[in-house]
Amino acid sequence: PDISIQKLPDLQKIARGTAADFQIVVRNEGDNPLSKVQVTDPLAPGCNADLGDIAVGPQTRSSCSLANVDVDFTNVAIANGSDEFGANVNAKDDAVVDVLPTVELTKSANPLKLPEPGGDFTFTLTIDNTSGEPVAITSLVDTNTLSKSCLNLVGQKLAANGTISCSYVVNH
Repeated sequence: PDISIQKLPDLQKIARGTAADFQIVVRNEGDNPLSKVQVTDPLAPGCNADLGDIAVGPQTRSSCSLANVDVDFTNVAIANGSDEFGANVNAKDDAVVDVLPTVELTKSANPLKLPEPGGDFTFTLTIDNTSGEPVAITSLVDTNTLSKSCLNLVGQKLAANGTISCSYVVNH
């Protein structure tokens, strides 16, 4: 007896907090029918399945997902079954889920308003790394001219769940 399993896609990139979607393909690769075929998936329980009997050659295909994924992981699905003589078979396949890093940018002003004729406003940009891995700041732009301290943030690494900020002054 022989069995194979594929967990697809082999690699998927998703946004933090979204679902990872999978296809599970199980095939009887042996010479005898298989019975009591099961798929177990410890990290994505929604992919667990009792497939029952599988004849020689045909494949079963199912879809499943894992909701609210926040961290990268390698997921392994396992197929088990037995032939008519009681010989057990199993196979496993993995799939990698890469959660893309996310950042949040907040801009604040101090003061919020000034009487005419206006004056200096100090703007503060705060970057929060909301992901579980370091990120590199690749660009930072504004409609106003940024200060040297803001421009110096480009190229810096921001630790997982870290925060960094800079300020600049604009006269209006």
